[in-house]
Amino acid sequence: MDRSSERMRRCVLVGAAVGAVAGSVAYFVAQGVGWAVGQVSPSPDANIGLGLGMMALTPIVAGLAVWPALRWQRVPGAGLCSVCAVIFFYVLLLPLTILSSALPGGLFDPAPPFGFIVAGAVPMAISTALCVVVGRAIALRRRSASAA
Repeated sequence: MDRSSERMRRCVLVGAAVGAVAGSVAYFVAQGVGWAVGQVSPSPDANIGLGLGMMALTPIVAGLAVWPALRWQRVPGAGLCSVCAVIFFYVLLLPLTILSSALPGGLFDPAPPFGFIVAGAVPMAISTALCVVVGRAIALRRRSASAA
């Protein structure tokens, strides 16, 4: 195995680990915001706006958490990776959500302590790993274009 493939594998593994941690942290931040709003202003009915806000907050916080961690690991195109990871996060989360509602009994428990695995950690890990590959490919392409 040559040095560039070893570096690529390390970048992808770091990206997946960073994405899993960032997705989990973002999920718990969104849950904490929901809990805090519920404590300050309890609602006798379902607070749909708060739920939608929590769903929107998760990938935003995850994307913001992924960027500095990827920069710290010197992953090329860290900013592009973090933006693409948020897009891929939604693309991966939609089928998981539909699948979980279609199966009898559901696929996962959407409430803590296990909801963060499917709702945050797994899709963010996969999407960040994919985006690290994309960022690495773009950086290699730019490098080869500038060398030619």
